[in-house]
Amino acid sequence: MWGLLACGLTSAFLYRSLPYPAPVQERIPELATLYLGLFLLYLLSFWLSLQAPCSLKAKLPLILFFALAFRLLLLPAAPALSDDVYRYLWEGYLQTEGINPYEHSPQSPELEEYRNAVWTSVNNKGVSAVYPPFAQMVHALFYLGFGSVAGFKLAFLGVEIGLVAAILALLRRSGRPLGRVLVYAWNPLVVVEVAWNGHHDVLVVGLLLWALFLLQIRSRAAAMGVLAAAVLSKLYPLLLAPAFLRGLPARYWGWLAGFLLAMLLPYLGAGIRLLEGLSLYRHQWRFNGFLHSWLSGQGLSQIWVEGLLGVGLLILLIVCRVRGICRLRQLYWLTGAVLLVSPTLFPWYLVWIVPFLCFFPNPAWLLLSGLSVLSYEVLNNWSVLGIWRSDPFFLKLQYYPFWGMLVLMEIRSVWRRRLRPVQ
Repeated sequence: MWGLLACGLTSAFLYRSLPYPAPVQERIPELATLYLGLFLLYLLSFWLSLQAPCSLKAKLPLILFFALAFRLLLLPAAPALSDDVYRYLWEGYLQTEGINPYEHSPQSPELEEYRNAVWTSVNNKGVSAVYPPFAQMVHALFYLGFGSVAGFKLAFLGVEIGLVAAILALLRRSGRPLGRVLVYAWNPLVVVEVAWNGHHDVLVVGLLLWALFLLQIRSRAAAMGVLAAAVLSKLYPLLLAPAFLRGLPARYWGWLAGFLLAMLLPYLGAGIRLLEGLSLYRHQWRFNGFLHSWLSGQGLSQIWVEGLLGVGLLILLIVCRVRGICRLRQLYWLTGAVLLVSPTLFPWYLVWIVPFLCFFPNPAWLLLSGLSVLSYEVLNNWSVLGIWRSDPFFLKLQYYPFWGMLVLMEIRSVWRRRLRPVQ
């Protein structure tokens, strides 16, 4: 208990010391040093939380108290490493004015009279809305309720509380120690990307875990509704849908399709423009995706790269189906696979995988969540020269240790199975 308390207090001091008062883009080395210090404290805290002498009843309140304290320390700070939250605000604002955000880009003449203080900070002004419809509904709701960056971050804190509740509910049902919630609640990546930078990625993974919980308690129709909301928050959960629907009567496919259509209806007036921003994202955004970058570097065309990665995902889906892997593990494997094959892997995308590490604490993924801060080196050139170009050296610094750890863990697992005595 004293060790956890010391780690929590020291981490709180480091969060308070993050260089957000100054232009952070010019102080990336300092940020990375503080972040890696936080990550080491996080690993130590996780190890301490597993020690037997401290009772679970005493540990959990301490874990949750510091999790909230870390976030409250960063909530007042303006986002410094990403400006996505301004896009959320802008598109939420447009909807309150009765405008479909998929119909026009922020710089289009049709929206000139709506340009407000938020508009000046919106990124990629030539691109119309990319985020799917349920995320847009949430942005509109949060704009009506809060209407500011601080308000949005506070609202996402509420979403996080719901996510933590889902993790605790699933830990309890699976018989795992509730103290494992620390793996998510104290993870520096999550704290920085949600409480400081204001990213909404906690929404999709929270919905996925609640959909799984509802399925476990046999509230199947409600689970399909929550799953549909997850799909229309980030789209990748569509690949996870077979894991949810496995073994269910065919009518639940209809339930899922019906919920998806209902959430799409308010935005269908945009027609083909509904997919315009997403299409640009797919074809033009390339950042920090190791496998995609490596395959492209072998001289393969874009079609071949996407085809090979797609086949890899299909094989994993088949393996999960044939081997009858439990739903929770399937969600973990498939989410990890989606992240690894993506051509774009911003650090905040790793928020999707961290909650699953409470159930499957894989050291390789934990390590990548710590090393991902190195990808922010791209902001050095961006802030000074206006050039978005990452250094391949930092890509290797993140992924070589990750892949090495992943291979070692697999070798260890195989070795243990071979040494297991035959019953």
